[in-house]
Amino acid sequence: LRIGESDDPLHRLYRLRWREGAWLFGPAAPWRLDERLEPGEPTTTPKRNDPVAMPTVHKWRDAARTWACREYAYAVPCDEALDALTALSRPVVEAGAGTGYWANALRTRGVAVTAYDVRPPSVIANAYHGRQAAHVPDLQTGDALRAAEAAAAAGAALFACYAPPEDDEDEAFLGRAASHFAERGGDCLALVGEWRGDTAAADAAFLRRWELVTQCPIPNWGDTSAALTVWRPSASSQMCVLDACSACGVKRGLRRCRLTCDLVYCSRACAMDHAARRAALIAFKFADRRPPGASDFD
Repeated sequence: LRIGESDDPLHRLYRLRWREGAWLFGPAAPWRLDERLEPGEPTTTPKRNDPVAMPTVHKWRDAARTWACREYAYAVPCDEALDALTALSRPVVEAGAGTGYWANALRTRGVAVTAYDVRPPSVIANAYHGRQAAHVPDLQTGDALRAAEAAAAAGAALFACYAPPEDDEDEAFLGRAASHFAERGGDCLALVGEWRGDTAAADAAFLRRWELVTQCPIPNWGDTSAALTVWRPSASSQMCVLDACSACGVKRGLRRCRLTCDLVYCSRACAMDHAARRAALIAFKFADRRPPGASDFD
């Protein structure tokens, strides 16, 4: 596992904080933490808790990520993800744009982007970004339904980065806004988020209406497990199944690794066969150094 180079400011910050974490918690660290593993903060989302780690690691993760989320964005752009969005070869309308960080990153690649947020932080206090200055000068006020209408009317892709859970009526995305978009002829949906995590969860109605076209990994903080996914209207009523065993690809009977939140397995045998990859990801996230146990899985 490695972190590629990038000119993006948030990506550079992410890379520097990871190097700091490697010095603090990596195998060459001048000390060893003697702490019990604990789950992170409880949530009401499908994630339920942040990934299991030692308390000091939890505090460092929060210190590394929270400020960056408020100042920039809740997910770190990378060249692969931005290239995938650029390759859609159409305008993009972003819903819940926050500071407009991803919108600005796409504009530097020549993509025509219109960005909406129900509470633009440069205009009114925003629950996620406070009164942070926007990274685009023309961030528009509008909820996800307004963005969906604008995207459908323009033949644009509808994009959202870390869409809030559906219990936020002003910002509900995967349910109402995605349906609104499809009903008005929208045919390209691009999402950055955690399917088993803190963002809006795809329900059965969404997974029957939309089919996955492509999935692209993005850089993740120690307690996130996001990716970019691109969707189109489904040609059948068969429900799309997102999760698959990280070792063999089976899509049933899955248990999630609680230390990474990235990996899922259909059996203990697959978890053992995948042990080297899992150990590398755990080390990359500074989660633990001991051998995996049965309690490490949901």
